[in-house]
Amino acid sequence: MKNINLLFTLTAIVFFVCLTFSATQIIQYEGKFSETTLNISIEELKEKWGNPDEDFICQSSGNDRILKYKTSIGLSKYVFKFDKKTELLILKYDDTF
Repeated sequence: MKNINLLFTLTAIVFFVCLTFSATQIIQYEGKFSETTLNISIEELKEKWGNPDEDFICQSSGNDRILKYKTSIGLSKYVFKFDKKTELLILKYDDTF
């Protein structure tokens, strides 16, 4: 019986820690997202956000460059679109939940 209680307690603690980490990460990303302004360069965005989870050229939108950042459990995604010619941020999108 003690082993079952210990296992249940450890599982609850791990779940709480993961939930707290995820919530903290989402709050931090939301703050960064709201502070990020348009017309910044890719380098400026990478300084603030780090390396993206995905970095690709979108053929269907005139070869604009897309950077995507995701939270660790994938609940939130932040998408940044850069103009091909000027290499400045022209669109940002928050795909939370």
